[in-house]
Amino acid sequence: MNHLIWQGRSALNGEPVALISKTSGNKKVKGKRSNILAFAVIPMATIDAIKADEVKRPGATPIQRSKVYLASMKSGAIDSACDDACEHKGTLKCYAQFNAQSVTEPVSMILGVNDFGGRNGWKLSPKKLASALGYGAGDKFRLMIVGSTGALPEHISTRLINDLESLGMRSLAYVENWRARSDLRGSHMASCYSLADVREAESLGWRAFWSPAAEDIGNTMPDGMLLCPGSKYYENLKGKRIGCGDCGLCDGASNKSSIINIRHGNGDSSRVSGLVRRGALSNMILNNSGRAMGAYVGV
Repeated sequence: MNHLIWQGRSALNGEPVALISKTSGNKKVKGKRSNILAFAVIPMATIDAIKADEVKRPGATPIQRSKVYLASMKSGAIDSACDDACEHKGTLKCYAQFNAQSVTEPVSMILGVNDFGGRNGWKLSPKKLASALGYGAGDKFRLMIVGSTGALPEHISTRLINDLESLGMRSLAYVENWRARSDLRGSHMASCYSLADVREAESLGWRAFWSPAAEDIGNTMPDGMLLCPGSKYYENLKGKRIGCGDCGLCDGASNKSSIINIRHGNGDSSRVSGLVRRGALSNMILNNSGRAMGAYVGV
């Protein structure tokens, strides 16, 4: 079930965007003990393109419409939803915004809403919606499926977060332009792209989330960081992953450690296995005390 929550001008470039919610979670993210209310910030230019395609090709599937979404992103619409601070935006390698299979999720969200347009502003109260849908203490809100909380004006993101936290919900959130959005520090992880980024973010009071290639960290985790319990490399040692909905580590500034999630995109698993076979990497992923935190290949 999808709902239009807010429409207005992007804090990044002033172009129209929409904030949409989704009640059913990605199976890789949702938990067994808690539910996730997920959100996306989508450019109105992209929404208009998908809606026009819906009229032109009423029987097309979301995967067939993914080309329309991707074309809109690549034409520049992404600038209203994602900041240039994200290195994946610049390389066109974002798994969420530039992957045909992944974008079927925001495409389906667009298709599930029919009341775009009209005056800008709040369309639904986040608190009333979440409460009506049965969300409450212990549940999570995910920011964002696509797009960035950094694209929302500060007063909009503040109300969104406060509304949901007032119900006892906790955030599962990341922001790429953290240097410019200190207001999000208490609820979001700082998306980082190097160890230098991680240390800078930590020095500014953020907790960091970093996804390096295996060969960039070797077999010893950076000091003070935890391996993501939802990662394949965690599962290789522990026998199972912990879903994001049940984990709760990525909820912003606190006394918890920063998180490292060793890159796991297309081709990474076979490349890493080859590095282990050739002896370029040992199998175990250790912390600075020598304790095994994960494994590159199943044990």
